[in-house]
Amino acid sequence: MKSLDISASNQFEGTVAEIKEGSFHGRVLVNVGEGKMVCATVTMDAIQRLNLKEGATVHAIVNPNDVMIFAQCP
Repeated sequence: MKSLDISASNQFEGTVAEIKEGSFHGRVLVNVGEGKMVCATVTMDAIQRLNLKEGATVHAIVNPNDVMIFAQCP
């Protein structure tokens, strides 16, 4: 997956290492390499809509206030 063409410069490609599901939100842990992990809290709807699974390749987009996850949908 190539880098996204958006204004955010803090983009990290990685692999979903773990998903902890809650009733409304879930936590997605992304391995971005070199032993570094990024954790994003996202809605369960987003986890399902993006079809996030452990091992999936995603981009973590970081700004000073939050982290977003981008995935190619099948």
